[in-house]
Amino acid sequence: MGIKKIIIEGDSEEVIESLSREVEECFTEIRLCIEDCKSLAQMFDFINYKHVVRSRNKATHVLAKYGITCKNHITCTRHMLPWL
Repeated sequence: MGIKKIIIEGDSEEVIESLSREVEECFTEIRLCIEDCKSLAQMFDFINYKHVVRSRNKATHVLAKYGITCKNHITCTRHMLPWL
């Protein structure tokens, strides 16, 4: 089973645009990351990329900082992170 439909939100318009392109190749400094993300995206039946302004992306920033400190793989739910 697992998750088959996801929405990816990000505050980098360049990244969201690169991920959204079907065929066009990415030639930026983050090319390898974009290619990895596109490869992983094939695991899903539906994926939607959305650009959000940085001020609306605080939860993502907090989770990313938290994720850097994690040593093991974790799955978070809204109830597991009351400080979010």
